[in-house]
Amino acid sequence: MGVVYRHLRCLEEDGVVESRLEPGVGGPARKVYSLTEEGEAYLQGWVPVVRSRKNLLDGFLKAIEEQGISRD
Repeated sequence: MGVVYRHLRCLEEDGVVESRLEPGVGGPARKVYSLTEEGEAYLQGWVPVVRSRKNLLDGFLKAIEEQGISRD
């Protein structure tokens, strides 16, 4: 879990997410993160990269299956 919060802190420093404290129900306040406008733009730019990598991996898995190598 520490890695996730470390990355969120870096994203906040970069201005792509922002955080706020909300009262906890029966406990301490909790930190809630949301995307900034810059974060929305960053995410939209990142989607094609992820899609391209997905397509490459799909092609790789298809080639393996065609060779008779199990996918699982």
